[in-house]
Amino acid sequence: MGVNVEVEPFINVRGHAAALGCPPPGGLALLPGNFETAGSRADLVHDASALTIRAAWSSEGVDESRLEPSGERWPAAQEDAAEWIGPTIFVAASIFSGNPGVVDVALGVVSNYLTDFFRGTPHDQRQARLSIVVESDSGETQRLK
Repeated sequence: MGVNVEVEPFINVRGHAAALGCPPPGGLALLPGNFETAGSRADLVHDASALTIRAAWSSEGVDESRLEPSGERWPAAQEDAAEWIGPTIFVAASIFSGNPGVVDVALGVVSNYLTDFFRGTPHDQRQARLSIVVESDSGETQRLK
């Protein structure tokens, strides 16, 4: 099983969040799977794995900068696939200067979750997809898939 990583430009997360009427994320955030293409806040849908990762982060003390306004919950879409499809994780530029270790902890939580998720699955059948959107100090974003 190999690791394939693609890097591509991504939309301005803070600007698009504001345009959708969402609080712009200031740290780690889980972006809805359709965040890039959503025309309104009502269109936003999380990947089902986002809810699991959110709970795992919370139990490990990882703070999340939620896009959902207070009291609002967005639906989660379950995909029927033989692979684990992870959420899109946004990493704000401020994290690198303020608390860079939180990224290691957050990704460690995802890694531990996947170890349990794939327990008993043959190595050649283990497949996972995860996207990480990283913001630079200038506000530009790149997605690693």
